[in-house]
Amino acid sequence: DRTKFGGPGKANIIGLAILGVSWNTGLYSKTIKDIPDVLDPSLVGKIGIVSPSAPSLVDWYLWLQATYGKSIMTKLAAMNPKIYVSSLPMEQAVISGEISAGTFTPTSALDDKANGAPINYLIPHGAKDWNAPWWGMVLKKAPHPNAAQLFIDYLVTKAGQQSSQRHLGAVLRNVPDTFYV
Repeated sequence: DRTKFGGPGKANIIGLAILGVSWNTGLYSKTIKDIPDVLDPSLVGKIGIVSPSAPSLVDWYLWLQATYGKSIMTKLAAMNPKIYVSSLPMEQAVISGEISAGTFTPTSALDDKANGAPINYLIPHGAKDWNAPWWGMVLKKAPHPNAAQLFIDYLVTKAGQQSSQRHLGAVLRNVPDTFYV
């Protein structure tokens, strides 16, 4: 659907990152149902947030404010969170017990949980409305433009989305193990 996933020029969104909340089930026995649940006083000093060091991360914080109100930022700051440079180190910190919960963790936590890690994962309310798109296009001076075009064409098929977007945002509906956004 180029009207939804098409971009400037010949660029197209070929997949999307989805970030959620995870918590260490050995350290926090309650269920987190949405981002405001990490404001539990028992989690003070035990949560992680991401550093707003890139445009997509700043955009996530803007989405957070639009979804939960501007006071969410003050409330998160009052939790004395540990700041991480990206989602993957935060996910590993949750699994290892360095922190009890992470507010910006990747869907790979679903695989970690399936493999026995003490982690639960949730895509927060409305989080499929925010995502970091991955853009793809064939450059004019690509050394092998036909091969590049074949690869881009494959990525937006059901098989391509299933192989590249496992537990991530897909640009096609009904792709197994993906989330259509």
